[in-house]
Amino acid sequence: MHKLLVLLSVFVILGQTAGAQDEPKITYGGMQQLGVAIEANAVNAMPNFINGIRYDRWFAGIGIAYEIKSNNGWSWGVSTMPIYFDARHYFFKKKWFFALADVGANVLVGNEWMTIISENGNKEYDKFVGYYGNIGCGVKSKLGNATYYSFDVSYNFKQTKYDRVWEDWQGRPLQESNNFKQRRILVRLGIEIN
Repeated sequence: MHKLLVLLSVFVILGQTAGAQDEPKITYGGMQQLGVAIEANAVNAMPNFINGIRYDRWFAGIGIAYEIKSNNGWSWGVSTMPIYFDARHYFFKKKWFFALADVGANVLVGNEWMTIISENGNKEYDKFVGYYGNIGCGVKSKLGNATYYSFDVSYNFKQTKYDRVWEDWQGRPLQESNNFKQRRILVRLGIEIN
């Protein structure tokens, strides 16, 4: 955490120095996107919100998403909230093409079916934090003075972990560990603000 604060302080100092010389300076950047995570057997909606700072051709920010899983067939869908660090580099003179990388944590949220308590008051589900990340590229097109359409495609990976604890008919405790590692394509479309 201290290293992150030092890094941000350096960016602010560089931004102030650069501003005095009419060179690139640090500005706010934000993105609101609607995404879909495409897997072999499912397509899940995934809204994303990213806020951060820009410096010349670079963007760094914090993102949050909510993956809405549907319950179908024999399996229950598990909704998650990835929280991640987003880094982008923009190419060419007009900065219309970019490469991106995201890394962070995948947190289980919602999932009312996981809040079931057994008759004797025992907790039935233990939730754990998994990993989350993207690597991809995208394009943006000017919509207004400081507003752009944004479209990106990423290779996405995430981990969802939880344990289920229950008792059998003889009162013996049983445990089932679930550790899902998913790899899929993430497509996002939205608005980017400079």
